[in-house]
Amino acid sequence: FMQNLWGAGGTKEFRNTEIERLQKGKGFSITPGMSFSGWSIKRDLEEAFQWMYDYMTQPGFRDEALAMIKDGKKTELRNNKIDQDYAFDRAESEIICPGRPSSIFIDDENYYDRFTSQQLADWWKQVFHPASLQFVIVGNIDIDKTIEFAARYLGNLPSGDTPKIPELLSTCTFPTGYTRREVYRGVENKTRVEMYRPGPRWDAEEAPALKMALRILSIRLKDKIREALGGTYYAYIYSFSNMWIKGSDFISSGFATDPDRVEELIKAEREVNAKFIAEGPTEKELSSERLVLRKDWEEYLKENTFWSGV
Repeated sequence: FMQNLWGAGGTKEFRNTEIERLQKGKGFSITPGMSFSGWSIKRDLEEAFQWMYDYMTQPGFRDEALAMIKDGKKTELRNNKIDQDYAFDRAESEIICPGRPSSIFIDDENYYDRFTSQQLADWWKQVFHPASLQFVIVGNIDIDKTIEFAARYLGNLPSGDTPKIPELLSTCTFPTGYTRREVYRGVENKTRVEMYRPGPRWDAEEAPALKMALRILSIRLKDKIREALGGTYYAYIYSFSNMWIKGSDFISSGFATDPDRVEELIKAEREVNAKFIAEGPTEKELSSERLVLRKDWEEYLKENTFWSGV
């Protein structure tokens, strides 16, 4: 709520609609929050810094913006109660990591009425610490001007105490053995299947190898489940890791299909994974994926988003 209101409330002086008018035609965009993001052309960089300063020092926690956010949350909750994917994701979260914050779901619309704009403003003061901010600015910039603007508009932010962030915020006990959960929701004659396997926590050096393995497995799953068996339009596999939740790392694969083909395709998915574990990838698959990764890497090096995340 605090994050949403920070973005929707504008600043203390200007509402969001007024800010949109003032920034119309400008060559920059700023998204406020616990993690600021945005872009700017050289000409408007100083004004972008000015708006960042205003968002940080005098956010507009307005009652009307909060009322709009509450209405949106209540509408979202009503839609979720009849949504198949929401019911599936909820069951998934409760099984894999019961008790973690992200496994807590809101069922009562009245829950949102408890928040006030002043309460959220007070929380903001507790969690937002300029002393812990790290700005990453990349691209075709004038370094001297950028340093000048940063010193002028951000250098006088009150530092306060740097918050101490724990190494882990929570832990997750992954289910052992074979756990199966069936969720019935909606009226359409379709089934979504997802299978989870606990995975090790991987580091940056291992990430390319994991990416290659998952891409190869993804192709094999599609070839087997979609092309050979005609059981689904899509099949997928992906990995998940959260540095703040110990034990939450897993590899997941899944597909959508007709209810009467679920067991057949689960068996096929297991066969694909078992074969890969036993025999590994072929040299042809490795060669192809190396080429793809090299091309991806060449493109990444051209993107500001890549360098801002390094």
